[in-house]
Amino acid sequence: MNKYRGQSTDTGEWVYGSYQLGIEGQPHVISWWFVHQHEDEISDCVDVAEVIPETVGQYIGSKDKYGMEIYAGQFVKVLIRGGYSDDFCDKEYTRRVEYNEKEARWSPFDVCRMWRDDEGNLSAVEVVREEAQ
Repeated sequence: MNKYRGQSTDTGEWVYGSYQLGIEGQPHVISWWFVHQHEDEISDCVDVAEVIPETVGQYIGSKDKYGMEIYAGQFVKVLIRGGYSDDFCDKEYTRRVEYNEKEARWSPFDVCRMWRDDEGNLSAVEVVREEAQ
């Protein structure tokens, strides 16, 4: 199951979970499971929040250098270090995270090799803006 996030239409807060596309006038929603305990009774529950469709983004399966999950639609700062000669220098740029259908990869991570730290985070990437369209 894929993980998504979107901004709640009620509070403007980011909510995380499964995404359900609104069809024929129905709202776009994100739902999530949680465990509720009341006295001796434990039950599984689901909660739902209506979200602004333009803010919905899928988790890309990677985290930035600080361990923050990266979602489609966010802006990330990417640092490319050096090269194979003195003609290359460190290069830093900010890009919006988008899926490249033609290449079947997440952009901007398709433009260069990304190094990962010991926890598997992208060590040259930092989320810089929580973008809502």
